[in-house]
Amino acid sequence: MLSNDYSVQRIPFILVALLMLYFSLSATAQAAPAQYQVTAGGVHTRALDYTGVVCWGDNYGDLTTVPPLSNPSQISIGPCHSCALDDTGVVCWGRNDSGQTNVPTLSNPNQVAVGWAHTCALNDTGVVCWGDNSYKQSTVPTLSKTGQITAGGEHTCALDNTGMVCWGDNAYKQSTVPTLSSPSQITAGWAHTCALNDTGVVCWGRNDSGQTNVPTLSNPNQVAAGYLHSCALDDTGVVCWGDNVYKQSTVPTLSNPSQVAAGWAHTCALDDTGVVCWGDNYGDLITVPPLSNPSQISIGPFHSCALDDTGVVCWRWRNGYGQSTVPKLTFKKLVQ
Repeated sequence: MLSNDYSVQRIPFILVALLMLYFSLSATAQAAPAQYQVTAGGVHTRALDYTGVVCWGDNYGDLTTVPPLSNPSQISIGPCHSCALDDTGVVCWGRNDSGQTNVPTLSNPNQVAVGWAHTCALNDTGVVCWGDNSYKQSTVPTLSKTGQITAGGEHTCALDNTGMVCWGDNAYKQSTVPTLSSPSQITAGWAHTCALNDTGVVCWGRNDSGQTNVPTLSNPNQVAAGYLHSCALDDTGVVCWGDNVYKQSTVPTLSNPSQVAAGWAHTCALDDTGVVCWGDNYGDLITVPPLSNPSQISIGPFHSCALDDTGVVCWRWRNGYGQSTVPKLTFKKLVQ
């Protein structure tokens, strides 16, 4: 269980930052034909534009050095490796100490999900996972016509004809799926999991901060699992619960919010006034810069990004790896 002491709470952030700093290389970017997408990872950011995938930030394990891609249509980000879905199939790059970027033979893959050190893809044969298997997170159980996959810290979940199925690390019972009624959306946090189903939002797993204690919600239509907190968007607006040491679960006044994103210790929402963030403000992490008609948001553990009329704008508590320095992009479109 984490202490409520400010310095102790920040230990995971500092350890990750120091580890990345030790192994980091200079940020680079390459490109290939593409659609348009941007998303934020642990200490790096990447986007899809007309020229292809462009990455910036920490380059540990060639994380931001993108290989040649042909019309990439989906990207998925982990703390230390990344994957893309393109015309040739699934392509992965970055840290490979567990074989997480060694893509096996796949048949017409249509979805990819990246965890801490493992990767999964949905293809004609079903779900295929590779990489770290310390907790059996890459050992796929029997599934029937899978429609959605998500990868958490060291566990994996899928939606199939039988409902929701999870496997891998189960130390906090994050892979023990409760009874659900027609689940339609799933999201995996570090060690807890949430789903949107006919009865509303259901969360389970690690609960030392109350992140799985779902409050009363009114017609929820979106759920987001962070590190130790969770949020949902319902008829009343944004509702968050769980860890609140940095006030990341104390939602400020919002005007017709349409999107919510949960990070490690901060939260952001898109509403009629633009992008609003709250929670840990170490290094101005939640201090949103001037934006012009922002339309979408995506946040990582240490930084946040938004799409507005000028393109992609990112900010964070520090930019030591360049993950908040956006390269030139063409016709950008943000996707969480």
